[in-house]
Amino acid sequence: MDKSAILVSYLFTLITISGCAPSKVSTLQPNDILAMNSRNESEAYVLWPGDTVAVKLLYNNELNDEVIIRPDGMISLQPIGDVKAAGLKPAQLDSVLTREYSKVLCVLGEGDKIAIKFPHNEKFNDEVIIRPDGTIFLQKVGNVKASGLTPVQLTSLLTDKYFKFMNSPEIVVVVEDIKLPKLTVLVRSFALQKVYVGGEVARPGMIPISGMLRALDAVIQAGGPADTAKLENVVLIRNNYSQEPEVYGLNMKKIMAGQIPDIRLQPYDVIYLPKTGIAEVSLIMKQYIHSIIPVQFNLVYNVNSEVTVKTD
Repeated sequence: MDKSAILVSYLFTLITISGCAPSKVSTLQPNDILAMNSRNESEAYVLWPGDTVAVKLLYNNELNDEVIIRPDGMISLQPIGDVKAAGLKPAQLDSVLTREYSKVLCVLGEGDKIAIKFPHNEKFNDEVIIRPDGTIFLQKVGNVKASGLTPVQLTSLLTDKYFKFMNSPEIVVVVEDIKLPKLTVLVRSFALQKVYVGGEVARPGMIPISGMLRALDAVIQAGGPADTAKLENVVLIRNNYSQEPEVYGLNMKKIMAGQIPDIRLQPYDVIYLPKTGIAEVSLIMKQYIHSIIPVQFNLVYNVNSEVTVKTD
């Protein structure tokens, strides 16, 4: 790795986390650690920036695509545009994309039953069937050509027509028995996932996750704890895909002695070994979280979010 890449890898960002009232931080107990490890092992894979995702449509092969999740967590697909993918499980992304593609791929035709809803003007609500000539009849606007349009296109057309009778019309088109597009989301390749180890270790920096990585493994890969490290008060900062960091306390001294189980790390976890004990969130904010989160983790830890402190 060249010097510029190393420099980028170890740049820090100043993170300001607002709205934190002082609160005591409790060290994770053995049962807590076992429960968290079990939950991590049983949960389906969650997509991260850098993952390559293939989207396959059964009846619309021309729209098949393979994309990389961008640093902002989004993917771009034709013809639906940007969709948030990071933080979702593949099955969840499948559902999101099915809904989005249905807006542009489901074409209305003769005999389709449509409900036209006006959330703020319910007197205009109507339920109609597309006639053999492809039109529907609606109060105020009369005959409207609906056959051959998608629900999104029909919504746009009706919005234009109702502008003559109301200010900023809000219209929802609901199609009964709509045939949803069939698609599959496949994860083609996984991004190089990392955690960060900082503070009183020999080589602070990012550690790649290869297989199962636990807190002690990461600390050892960072050169091991320095003599000045306060092992009883190690801090684990975690984001559970909600952009709200959670702060846990770890007794690394007991983990190293085999007295309590070690915790399995997740991508973007931050392990920090302080010089002194940490008791309050306000102290963590002032002395530790400020300037220890790597720039690569910036999008995972929302700079304006609140911290959730896990206690007993």
